[in-house]
Amino acid sequence: MSQVKNALRILGDMYPTLEVPDEEFYVSFFKNQGKKTVNKDLGSGLTDHQLKKKINSMRKGKLRTAYKVTGAAGLRIGETSKLKGSDFTFISEDQFEVSISDGKGGKSRITTSVKDKTLVKELKDLIESSGDDELFFAKKTLQNNATKRGFECHDLRRLYSRRKDDENRADGMSKKQAFKDTKKNMNHARNSTTRHYQSSGASGR
Repeated sequence: MSQVKNALRILGDMYPTLEVPDEEFYVSFFKNQGKKTVNKDLGSGLTDHQLKKKINSMRKGKLRTAYKVTGAAGLRIGETSKLKGSDFTFISEDQFEVSISDGKGGKSRITTSVKDKTLVKELKDLIESSGDDELFFAKKTLQNNATKRGFECHDLRRLYSRRKDDENRADGMSKKQAFKDTKKNMNHARNSTTRHYQSSGASGR
């Protein structure tokens, strides 16, 4: 497998337009060698509509806002758990940016949310009451509460990959521009990773 991996990397360097598996693929592959395989591409199996309905039906508070922020900005749940008020910049009455200083692989990025006027208001109120302390709960707490409610935290990142792309197209971007912007916001190195997110799970847009 290592020979194949190295060969593909060389081809990727020689031909930049050629899409080859990224590091996330190899990490997942080797991690699951010898284990019983489970198709995680499906996530919880909820449609986007069902997932949003579950979140919106939760009681107002930090937990619901945490999940809404995760889905609106395409964050990993570990990134959400570390957020402070100073990490947010409100760019309009219905949209915000989030500064991630220590994401996966130690990478930093600024992610632009999808439009959600109600969430912006909830978030501003939470930040005002929390000061610059961490806004949400620990990663494990967020994961456990999601499981109890019948969804996976990573479902929210999949949701964002489709919502952001749809919103970009509605705002007048070409299909290529919309995809490129979504990929950038999700901090993916390769097109294939973003396409995988957009096609995984049961979207039911």
